[in-house]
Amino acid sequence: MDLSRYFDLKKKGKWSDVLDSFLLSYSQIFFSKDRRVGALMFVATAVHPDLFIGGSISVLLCNLFARLLNLSGEAIRTGMFGYNGLLIGLAFTFFFKADPTLLVVFLPALFFIVLVTAALRSLLGYYFNLPVLTLPFLMVFFPVLSASKNIQGIISNLKEVAPSVFEFSFFEIVISYLKSLGAILFIPDAASGAILFIALLLFSRIATILSFMGFAMAVALIRWVFNFPMEHLYLSVGFNFILTSMAMGGVWFVPQKSSFLLAGSAVLLCAILWASSAELLSSLGLPVLILPFNLTLLTFLYAMNQRTLDAHPKSVDFEPDTPESNLFHYQTRIMRFGSHFQHPISLPFLGIWTCTQGPATPPTHQAFWEHAYDFEVKDSSGKPFKNGGQEVSDYLCYKLPILACADGQIVKVITHLPDNPIGEPNLKENWGNLVMIQHGPSRFSMVCHLAAGSSRFKEGDFVRKGDIIGLCGNSGRSSVPHLHFHLQATSRIGSPTIHSEFHEVVLEGQSSLLISTYVPHERDRIRSVNRNQVVADCFIFPIGQKITLICRSGDRQWNEEVETSIDLYGHLCLSSLTHKACLRFENKNSLFVIYDFEGSHDSGLSILYASAPRVPYESGENLTYHDTLPLRHFLPKMRRALSDLTAPFFNRKGLKMEYQCRLNGENLIVSGYFSKQNPHSYPPIETRAVFREGLGWVESHLHRKGEKVEVIRFDNKK
Repeated sequence: MDLSRYFDLKKKGKWSDVLDSFLLSYSQIFFSKDRRVGALMFVATAVHPDLFIGGSISVLLCNLFARLLNLSGEAIRTGMFGYNGLLIGLAFTFFFKADPTLLVVFLPALFFIVLVTAALRSLLGYYFNLPVLTLPFLMVFFPVLSASKNIQGIISNLKEVAPSVFEFSFFEIVISYLKSLGAILFIPDAASGAILFIALLLFSRIATILSFMGFAMAVALIRWVFNFPMEHLYLSVGFNFILTSMAMGGVWFVPQKSSFLLAGSAVLLCAILWASSAELLSSLGLPVLILPFNLTLLTFLYAMNQRTLDAHPKSVDFEPDTPESNLFHYQTRIMRFGSHFQHPISLPFLGIWTCTQGPATPPTHQAFWEHAYDFEVKDSSGKPFKNGGQEVSDYLCYKLPILACADGQIVKVITHLPDNPIGEPNLKENWGNLVMIQHGPSRFSMVCHLAAGSSRFKEGDFVRKGDIIGLCGNSGRSSVPHLHFHLQATSRIGSPTIHSEFHEVVLEGQSSLLISTYVPHERDRIRSVNRNQVVADCFIFPIGQKITLICRSGDRQWNEEVETSIDLYGHLCLSSLTHKACLRFENKNSLFVIYDFEGSHDSGLSILYASAPRVPYESGENLTYHDTLPLRHFLPKMRRALSDLTAPFFNRKGLKMEYQCRLNGENLIVSGYFSKQNPHSYPPIETRAVFREGLGWVESHLHRKGEKVEVIRFDNKK
């Protein structure tokens, strides 16, 4: 067989991918995607040469098998097929004496674990939205260990492993903690554990705290509650208590007080499962290993997926990263967009409408139906009608288009009811003509009192945000033409309403204020962004385009190469090839928005983030808007690390910036200012960004406390 097509390392990036797939197979044990963490964990196995060799060979072979099977290249690169193979290699070396006969079982076990991993990734991920964890390791190693006594030449070390001893002095507890960390790689040794502790600190300070919590609960339960079997105790504590606490407290849930409580509950369940399974598995001649961890996590994750409201603790509904990054991403989303939910809801109409009844207000938005809104159109004098207002056609909102507030599927349509005469509501069909759309699990929107026959959609149709789904009318329990809107958790008409918030709302008053997330109140005059195509054409970022930036800060000057790309998850990215920084953004229908920035703060992309985090495709001196820059980006490294430790327990504050944008010829100039001043506040910040029609980003500037940073595009001509 010609293997060259699988490993043509002369191609750019292949060596890097092979190195990634090797090191990340180690780091995945700590839920990390950091090469440095993987390298330290690899070094930690060198304390035991046999485990060092066995683990390395296993990872290389598993990744080779995965490539031969043409499995996902990205999954291979990130270690998803290697980490269970690593555990197999370490477990074989730990539990069996070296013998050539062992290869007869070892090689098929590695190949089988790749098959099991691929199957479970599809089965659990697609049908249950659950991770594979280390189920493949258990599904392969338990049968091998059980069958080993019937295979000639294979000698098990199972009975020769000395029982673990937990002493309860402070020094001994520290040593036991390090041994428990080392045991995660089947090396219950303090030296190996110390290296893993450094790797854990490098990965995440929050995860380190959670590992302390999991271990402390293990010590307390061993001392005062459970009579645990002492054989392989370090393995069980490391695999189950420590990893369970880390996973539940900061990896799959945003690290907060509530997630720490959830992690503690998970550790207790893990202890119960450990105590119960130890007796059963012991009768079969098997150790507990990491079985309680898998059962606990899968149970908790699946149960939490069934919640009707994803909050307290908040699950990580974005690409998981370090606990610090998960918390930072979520808190930034709350600070900047005010959104607790992943899918935004837009206003369901065009032009300026007035909220005539808001949430929790009489006469109808009460009790189970308090989270609702009524809207009408009024003229400059505040009147909702012309002429005498005696006919439905007199009302300014009558037969104006009603829009889908977000993408979704039509689940209910009623369109046959006639419009009522003014002042004569239909009390039998309260909701009147309506359209209900499902936008996601337990998330339905409903618009009511539509004009008769005005919806062209039928149940089962898919709609996009902004599609016209009907016309405003006066059907149902409605005395005058208006629009009723609410969200609910089920598809049943009349179900209780749930909290809703509108995104990218312009509040009209003496000036126009763009608000990222808003709950309208009675008498509010609101609209969506009025898209200006000239402004929209200033945000050009062709995929694959590379530009050179000239960056200056004081006496320093450097060049930076930046490329536009799409990441694995379909996000548009500006990536710094010089500083390994990444800025994720989106060109929406009505605005340009930068979601987050990761990487070195020496990158010019960090200045773009500060100067234009969000820009509406509308230009006017009267339109202002606010955005919040994460304070973490402006902290020195040491203060940032200390801030990360306290972040799960205290709300982070950011720098609330005020922005305006105006057209100047072919240039769009975005100006930002932070001016809050008191003896303990952050110093004033001024920013400016320039975008050019048909070209895109041209330059960005930041002034702060005498410091001036500017980033200028080298080729700034069309």
